[in-house]
Amino acid sequence: MKQYPHPRAFTRVPVHLAVDVVWEGGRRHFECTRDLCMKGVYVMDPETLPEGTSCEVTLWLGEGEVRLTLAGKVVRSEAQGMAIEFLEMPVESYEHLQRLVLYNSNDVAQVERELKEHCGIREIPDLDETPVGDA
Repeated sequence: MKQYPHPRAFTRVPVHLAVDVVWEGGRRHFECTRDLCMKGVYVMDPETLPEGTSCEVTLWLGEGEVRLTLAGKVVRSEAQGMAIEFLEMPVESYEHLQRLVLYNSNDVAQVERELKEHCGIREIPDLDETPVGDA
């Protein structure tokens, strides 16, 4: 599977994981993701949630107990699946997600640059362009 072109904040990598999604009033297990980045995941399944749905996403890493649980929101629903943006995650999950993306990337240097340009999953502002108040 190809990696997608920029200008995305983070590189997407092809990763196939099982996912549990919990939202107000429901819970569902999905068998496969299409891709993943530091900012979100694309879940492959024709039964999607409506855009704007807040949810908790659990990514299962292998067949053991290893998992990442992240707060998210559905930002796109299509016939073949849905894109979920990550909004919050514990530090341990962030570090594990970082390693997962680096391991599956075809361009580790690019991913490392992206990580340096962001504070967690948020972009670090360019201080040279930030207005400074009068002294």
